[in-house]
Amino acid sequence: MKRIPLVLFALSLIVWVSSCKKDDNPTGNNSSDGTGSIIPMKTGNTWIVRIFSYDTTGAVIISGFDTLSVGRDTLIGTERWYQFGDENNFWTNKSDGLWRQRFGSSPQSPQLVLKYPSSVGDVWTYVESSQTFEVSLASNNTSLTVPGGSFSCYYYRTKQAGATFNLEEDYLKPGVGIIAWNLYTKRSSGLVYRSSRTELISYTLK
Repeated sequence: MKRIPLVLFALSLIVWVSSCKKDDNPTGNNSSDGTGSIIPMKTGNTWIVRIFSYDTTGAVIISGFDTLSVGRDTLIGTERWYQFGDENNFWTNKSDGLWRQRFGSSPQSPQLVLKYPSSVGDVWTYVESSQTFEVSLASNNTSLTVPGGSFSCYYYRTKQAGATFNLEEDYLKPGVGIIAWNLYTKRSSGLVYRSSRTELISYTLK
C-alpha cells in the first residue's frame, strides 16, 4: 500500500539544494507561531529534502531533491491557517499539536495529525480518504543525523487502523520541523519493505 506522507502533499520534485545555513544544534526558537511548535507554520518557511526510493532488496532505484514550503495563510474563524502542499489542505499549530482541515470536493473537519507535546505511548487517530490511521509517539528524544545536521527528534509511527506494520515513520524536531521520514509498502506476497526515505538537507524559517 502506498500513501502520501503526513507532511508531503503533491509538492514538485526539483534538483537543486538550498544554500541556507545548516545548524548542528538548532534551538528551535524562531518559529513565529509559538516557540517549539512541531512544524513551524509561517509563509515562506522552507525545507529542502532528499528522497530515496528503494526496491524490495533495499537497493536505491531513484533519488532526487524536493522543496517543502509553507504557502499563503488565511483566517478561518479566529484562527490563522496555512497552506502546506495541496491547495485544499490548511494547517495550524494549536496547544496540543499540528491540525489539518480540508476544503474542496472532499472537505473534512479539523483533525489533530501530530500531537505535540506528547508522551511516549500516546496514540490517536485521524481520517484520510475514508481510511482511519493510527499515530503513536515512539520516542521524544531520538537522536538522528542527516545532511542538515544532528537533531533530537520526536519519532512518530503511523499505521492503518488494524494493521500490524508501520506505513510511515516521521522524525521531527520541535521548532525546526521535518528531519526525516520512512515509508513502507506491503506486497501481495506479504513482504513489508521500506519503499522510500526522505532526509533534511537544509531549512529556512522566517
